[in-house]
Amino acid sequence: PGPVFSISSYIGAVSNKNYGRFNQMIGSAISVFAIFLPSILMLFFLLPIWDSVKNKVIVFRSMEGINAVVTGIMVSTCLYLFYDMYERSSTANIYVEISIVLSTFLLLVYTKTPPTVIVALSLLLGYLVSWLSIIIVSYNFIKHHIGNQKPDWSVIFNFFSYKRRRDI
Repeated sequence: PGPVFSISSYIGAVSNKNYGRFNQMIGSAISVFAIFLPSILMLFFLLPIWDSVKNKVIVFRSMEGINAVVTGIMVSTCLYLFYDMYERSSTANIYVEISIVLSTFLLLVYTKTPPTVIVALSLLLGYLVSWLSIIIVSYNFIKHHIGNQKPDWSVIFNFFSYKRRRDI
């Protein structure tokens, strides 16, 4: 339930990012409630009779349909996140970010790497890529506009920290 909770909360907040922090919190809470409500209802109402019902054909087929719906919701969530990532990124960064996502997926599926290591590596790579892209863009901007003067790196890092605080 941890990743589902986190992703649903994040999607609820991101979908309301243009409407203020209060609406982001409301959207986050509603999405978490909505993602867990069917499971909680099934737990309370079906658990006492589940052993006698689970082998019936109609229940087995409905569980297949529920699994298909959940898969569709997860795919649409991933596409929503990719679209948001595409809107915020430059052309060069989008290829790096997609390659990080695909490489972590391939690591998870085809190797025995623990998921915690994959998450930690993904966080580190994403952080390094964001810093590197800001530094490269800022250096090119300063080089282009100032000319032969030596760039003031403190301006670059202060700009980055201001932009991060403003986006949150």
